Amino acid sequence: MNDVRATLQRQGIREPGEGDAVLFRTGHAKLWKKDNAEFNKGCPGPGATVGRWLAERKVAVVGGDTWPVEAVPGEDADIPFACHAIWITMNGIFINENLNLEELAADKAYEFAWSFNPVPIKGATGSPGNSVAIA
Repeated sequence: MNDVRATLQRQGIREPGEGDAVLFRTGHAKLWKKDNAEFNKGCPGPGATVGRWLAERKVAVVGGDTWPVEAVPGEDADIPFACHAIWITMNGIFINENLNLEELAADKAYEFAWSFNPVPIKGATGSPGNSVAIA
């Protein structure tokens, strides 16, 4: 939790609020197609403590540059994918996985308008789509 607050302070942005999209750039995506074994064995990201904190703030979307968007393994090895349960099941918060956030990070674009345009698939529980950041 302290690392998230310190990052927000360092970037000069406010804590997230209702309707916000919160995106985590971990740098882990650089492993994809280069070291798939390392990429798939675990991931950095927020744990359940940060997951609950974001839910309390009523964010609309949490995304990241990793396949689960949350830490794997998480804070409690007996409760895998705790953030998925907190975000999707308990709070209706969308998750946007495998985002390319490198250009935004290089440009130090920490706040921007963001939209996600999913493919409308009838009866689906998820969808590929196009994320767009307008800085």
